[in-house]
Amino acid sequence: MVAVSRAPLENTERYRKRMGWGFKWLSSDDGDFNYDFGASFRPNEQNDPVYNFGTIVPGRADREGVSVFAQDESGRIFRSYSSFARGIDMLNTAYHYLDIVPRGRDEGRPVTVLGSPARRVRRRRLRRTPARGRAAAEHAPDRLPPPGARRTAAYGST
Repeated sequence: MVAVSRAPLENTERYRKRMGWGFKWLSSDDGDFNYDFGASFRPNEQNDPVYNFGTIVPGRADREGVSVFAQDESGRIFRSYSSFARGIDMLNTAYHYLDIVPRGRDEGRPVTVLGSPARRVRRRRLRRTPARGRAAAEHAPDRLPPPGARRTAAYGST
């Protein structure tokens, strides 16, 4: 496996070593790699539908993208897979957590619960049961957070 980033090589190398990663990490900082494979855009391309195989306006210089390459016995390299935009969500686990909390990715859309208009969502309060020492959930409708309170996946509200 090889990773490629637009960051300067000294930055990625320092980070790679700090994390203890052993794979090769290259920089495309001074080349056209990201432009050639549709993840970076020159100023004249940023407002045209050129991202995600010509289906999305990128709106900025860099967007997310993943490509997989394969090398044959003769040394030729082929792009065998590419994914952009929401197609890379399965590789970014942070999105999985954001997708289960009420405000989601907070992309400016109204919050909905099962397709209905946004409403206050009941949360469960955990308490210890003295008989067994297990956590038991009970509804606490009288202790709902105020509207607009921030929520997290693990703790209900913060």
